Amino acid sequence: MTGPGHLLRPYVPEMVAGWLHDDLQTRVRQVDGSLLLADLSGFTALSERLARLGREGAEQLTEVIDEIFSRLIATAHADGGQLLSFGGDALLLLFTGAGHEARAAHAGHALRTEVRGAGQHTTGVGAVRLRVSMGLHSGTFSVALVGDPYRMLMLVGEEASVTVRAEHQARAGDIVV
Repeated sequence: MTGPGHLLRPYVPEMVAGWLHDDLQTRVRQVDGSLLLADLSGFTALSERLARLGREGAEQLTEVIDEIFSRLIATAHADGGQLLSFGGDALLLLFTGAGHEARAAHAGHALRTEVRGAGQHTTGVGAVRLRVSMGLHSGTFSVALVGDPYRMLMLVGEEASVTVRAEHQARAGDIVV
């Protein structure tokens, strides 16, 4: 993106930016890659505890979330992962291109290590420990751009569902492949 649109770059998945630039008519694509769903646990308890502090607690929660997600996204990007979406306290990452399987697996391990190192926080309500569970699946994913005039990227179909089921099977600290 160039011009004023470059300000949106951090908030728009690379896949969507390229798609909108190249082909506005095609609404569904098949993408070979590895999908990694990383779900952080501990934010609900943290937010409930910090809510007792009012505005100060909300600010502390925002700082913790910003710090951990910034670190996780940078870690995934180092292995070529694209952030597709946030879902509450989860990240959906797509790895494409040569060696996507190995890069996604490496990123999963690196994300787990990052959460273990960065997951300890001291807040106004005491120490908090964040953990992560992950599902990882490689295949051909159906990716849709839906909506008009505003578009949203969605992964649909069995391959995406396999990834979600893998994450649901994972316990904190696990990567289910």
